Amino acid sequence: MLHGPVAEAGVPILGMFRENREDLARDLGDFIYQVFRGGGYQLPDGSLIEANQSGGDVGDCAFLCSSPAEYGSGKLRLPVLLRDELNTKQPAIPVFNPRGQELSEIDHIRFFGGLILECLDPGGMVQNDTRGLSQEIRSTLSEWRQVALDEVLPRSDDDALKRYTMGWANRQPRESRTHWPNKVPVLELIYGLVHFFPDLHDDPEGQLYLEVFTRQISACEQVGKFSGKLLHYPDNASLSEASIKELIRNFLAPIASGSVKVNEELMEAFPRDRLSILSIHQSKGLEFPLVIVDVGSDFKGNYAAQAFKRFPNDGGTPHEMEDLLICFVPIQNC
Repeated sequence: MLHGPVAEAGVPILGMFRENREDLARDLGDFIYQVFRGGGYQLPDGSLIEANQSGGDVGDCAFLCSSPAEYGSGKLRLPVLLRDELNTKQPAIPVFNPRGQELSEIDHIRFFGGLILECLDPGGMVQNDTRGLSQEIRSTLSEWRQVALDEVLPRSDDDALKRYTMGWANRQPRESRTHWPNKVPVLELIYGLVHFFPDLHDDPEGQLYLEVFTRQISACEQVGKFSGKLLHYPDNASLSEASIKELIRNFLAPIASGSVKVNEELMEAFPRDRLSILSIHQSKGLEFPLVIVDVGSDFKGNYAAQAFKRFPNDGGTPHEMEDLLICFVPIQNC
């Protein structure tokens, strides 16, 4: 909850306009910090906007924008500038924006996907022989693998992660007297690797990224010939390779291509200690005591191509479809 000035409509409305996004991000960061970590933000009339001293936190605030994407046309957008600005505060204020980047470009997805690839197909020999993958998907999978091999494993202080990865890659169980099973659910691999990355089960954004992997392997179990299992038959290498190819095509390739998205239905509750960055669509039906709305940080001039976002003359495609179809439905007569 927040205390502050109340306008006639029951809602305080403040405006903040700056010459560029960098200045806007800096001043917005200062405003949020003062409200939730400082002594409150004082308005010119002497009124104070401050977090409730009894349980108030930055989770009471939402930042709404046309899109939560942190990058657009190769440029930094306000969401990422605000994230960076809040990270400079002492103490830092984290943000919650799991849709800020393409899934395939998020660090958690890259290193986790790369480790899974190396466990299933060490060296990428089967991946290179897998049909049905676009060049873009192949490049993304190869990049993931290199991230795992060049950055994650060498920098890990936990030798157990290296042993675990090598065990899967070489199909060698931990117990020397046992044999690698002929069929292993890849879900076991996922949950085994998660043990080494607390962010994927403790961090709110990390939990959503982990769910992408578990949801997609569940889909693979439903549609695949091998039901999401890794097969290992030393006397039948082609069968073993076929199971790996299916996992690459049905499990990892959809994530790498961007066709699999974060499950927004899981975002009904937001972290109390983070600033939530949402699109207008995501915010429908939600309530926050303090709302910051980005109304124009992407606009530098009055360009015709952006007019529909600023001062539209006509409705969009959904509105036109409604007008065309309304005559044929019983809810209203023309």
